[in-house]
Amino acid sequence: MAGSGGPSTSGNSTPSQVSLCCLGHAKSGKSTLLGRWLVDLGCCEPAEAERAKERGEYAALWDRQPIERAAQMTIDLHVRSARVGQRVWSVTDTPGHRRHLRNLLTGLSSSDTVLLVVDATRGVFEANVEDGGVEEGVPSQIREHLLMLHALGIKQIVVAVNKMDVVTHTLKLQVVSKSSGAPAPTPPIADQLG
Repeated sequence: MAGSGGPSTSGNSTPSQVSLCCLGHAKSGKSTLLGRWLVDLGCCEPAEAERAKERGEYAALWDRQPIERAAQMTIDLHVRSARVGQRVWSVTDTPGHRRHLRNLLTGLSSSDTVLLVVDATRGVFEANVEDGGVEEGVPSQIREHLLMLHALGIKQIVVAVNKMDVVTHTLKLQVVSKSSGAPAPTPPIADQLG
């Protein structure tokens, strides 16, 4: 797939490679987010992009197996490559359900960067962040994901808070300094977001 625009490196003739793995709990919108990314960057066939836009089914660009489409969830891992500017992205969409942990770990094992998708929906967010949110004595799925990333030595993590359109409560963004752990000045964009 060829893309246009996006990030680039300065003057290198050899494109840099980025291996990105998307993970998050089941139904967090990982495949939809990645599908929208493909369409917005022009990294899929025009007919595919038009069909996804018309139907609002961006996840179908990733979840291609009939069982996945019927269940509306990723079961297997899916990898797509896209060239955007001077970068070649290898993007892996992984399942979020605990039953498919093996596929998730396979996707993570070849990644150097992770996009952790968190569902902002009230109740869903809390259940996936708080320990025992689903069952007593079971760590939260987000905590499990972060422990896996630590164990695999993956240090580049981007957190995407998804489904903000259904959030009706006010969220307070606090930026924490990486070096000191103390609250850092809020970036201007955060003030605009509320």
